[in-house]
Amino acid sequence: MKSISELIIIFVLCSCIIVSVSESANAFSEVQNYFLDGGVRTLGRGGFAPVGTEPESMVLDDPLTLRIASSAEKLRFETTYEYQRILKLYSGRWKGTHADSDTFETVAAIPFSFMKDDLKLIVAIGYAFKGNNVHAFSEKDKTDLTTNSNYDSVRGGLFLSYREKLMAAMTIDGNDYVSGVQLPFEVRIQPIEAFALGYRQNYFHFKADIQANITGNNGMIPFSYNQQRRQLYGEVTLFDDLFLRIGADPANLDNLYGEGRMQLPYGFYLAGSVSQQKIDDLRQPFTVGNDPGGHIDVRLKDFRYRIGVGFDINDQWNTEFNYVHSKLELDGGGVANARAVVDFWPSLIVGNYNYLYSGGVSTDQFQLSGAYQGTRCSFQTGIQYIHMQPSFQLDYWRSALFGFGRAGAGNERLTTDSVDIVGLFFGFGYRLGPATFNYAIGQFIPFATHENKADSSEPGGGSSGSGSGGGKDVFEQIGDKISHHPGGLIQRLQLTVEF
Repeated sequence: MKSISELIIIFVLCSCIIVSVSESANAFSEVQNYFLDGGVRTLGRGGFAPVGTEPESMVLDDPLTLRIASSAEKLRFETTYEYQRILKLYSGRWKGTHADSDTFETVAAIPFSFMKDDLKLIVAIGYAFKGNNVHAFSEKDKTDLTTNSNYDSVRGGLFLSYREKLMAAMTIDGNDYVSGVQLPFEVRIQPIEAFALGYRQNYFHFKADIQANITGNNGMIPFSYNQQRRQLYGEVTLFDDLFLRIGADPANLDNLYGEGRMQLPYGFYLAGSVSQQKIDDLRQPFTVGNDPGGHIDVRLKDFRYRIGVGFDINDQWNTEFNYVHSKLELDGGGVANARAVVDFWPSLIVGNYNYLYSGGVSTDQFQLSGAYQGTRCSFQTGIQYIHMQPSFQLDYWRSALFGFGRAGAGNERLTTDSVDIVGLFFGFGYRLGPATFNYAIGQFIPFATHENKADSSEPGGGSSGSGSGGGKDVFEQIGDKISHHPGGLIQRLQLTVEF
């Protein structure tokens, strides 16, 4: 029972982080992407995208990004790839556990212009692949979890602009997530230079069939979550000195987003954003053998804000500092059917297992970045410090005779109450003729953990705020973390060719 409860703790925390990420998810990679924005150059500068700037690349999940192909009026071909080694353990009770993922997308866009360039049309085709490979094994806990899933998407995109006053974009997306076609789209109207109004609709996907063996019982968690995300937004731009964007889901006003940037004298500027998202409809069933095993219900609220200050040293050099605070709150419950592990008549006596849980993660991120953009070459570098304060409590009990009364009650708590992580990032780019290549790498290093009980038996535990290490200095501790838990690696690359 305890091993099942620990599994539920890990599963619920990871699932809530995944579904709270704003971008389309590549399964377990979104656990790391919770701390990062998309884009190759963005990763190189420490994971936070500049506010109020043009997109780095064409992403057919967000069809209005096709507009960047109209600037050069040339055929634009882009290929992007991301690899994440999320976790790999060489020691401890979960020795051999590993998790990695990769994402590939290619887009080709052809621009057309009519009516003396007043009307612009872009036609695009693309292909996307998303895969993940996770294997968690503990002989002591008699637990084995495996998922190896790959999903493809074939896409076509259209972008239309009239004098840049009216923009409309749409993607026809045939993907394996829903075994059908979805239509992300966005419409943007800018009647005057200082104001724009828009509406967008896209989709969030997360899918992974998790094969599980717990204490000799085989089962499966066929995790599949699809969400339609909508946003009605307004933008204000004044004299290139102030940019403000505010948006909300018209069907659920609890889902809000806002961002802004203010230019200051001498090349300084302020930037920030705020967002909130609530999800109340996540129910995940699972099976044991061929029988229904039960379900887990999840309700969550994710709130975050970002405050940043930057300095444009000149047209080529930039530096920026950001602080981000986020708070993920969750609660829910579930039922594990006794019928799945015992025969019918004994199950009437044993009764179902019931779960109630609550918890969350409070995170503070500090980021410092520097970037250089030359005519041919560019580079970025950044560093993040992350302080996380997770909490989780799970109460469970078993129905007694014929479902009446309670028996086998217990409680599980997440013993780790703080985690400190450093992220190191670097990226570079080079342009040669019509081709531009960008590459970025990031490494998260957990260098300190704190347990809320001094006699924790888990590796890395202890009551010291400096983490485990048996008296070692901080550099030895960091070295141990890298050698024994060399996860947290992210690599992104992009090739762009304009003909």
